[in-house]
Amino acid sequence: MHLTTLCYLLASAITSTVSLPTDFQIPLSPEQETLHPPISQHQRIPVPGDSPAYYIGDPSNDVLAITQLDMIPNPPITNSQFILRLAGTLTTSIGPTPRLRNSISLNNTAGPSIETPLCGDHLLRIIQNDTDAPCPPAKGGVKMLYTTFLPADFMDKGNYTVRVEMWATDGARMTDLEGTVWVEGRRGEGTCVVC
Repeated sequence: MHLTTLCYLLASAITSTVSLPTDFQIPLSPEQETLHPPISQHQRIPVPGDSPAYYIGDPSNDVLAITQLDMIPNPPITNSQFILRLAGTLTTSIGPTPRLRNSISLNNTAGPSIETPLCGDHLLRIIQNDTDAPCPPAKGGVKMLYTTFLPADFMDKGNYTVRVEMWATDGARMTDLEGTVWVEGRRGEGTCVVC
């Protein structure tokens, strides 16, 4: 999901509570800081596929038109492989340096908000025209596969709410998603130790 980091979305956000340092936060430019405000609960538009993700705001003008987002397994299981599989279309070029921001909370307690380059995660596989493709992906159909391992020893048990905002190099919104999943960790319910 380098470009279409939707896959990178939930998986990266969940694993960022485990592995990304909180000092890796990069401030956004003023135009990126206000991508799209949240919408009310009754206006949430679900993302197609087998995941708890829904769009924040109207996705009709998103650069990444998502046709399917699957989370395997759904819900995630610790001490096992976790896969996010995304399919969609990039309606325009996203430039050489697309970015994403993950915001995570555990049991309604805010955790870190981490901004990273969209391209740069070795766990993300991009497929275009039925073959592996470089990141950033080109305009057109794209599939993304993000595979990781969720270690229970480093994750608290509870409801993880993950928001992923992605934008192209020029600041155009690629997508803005949020989802909540229950994770059965080993640290017991409470505040996130690694968030």
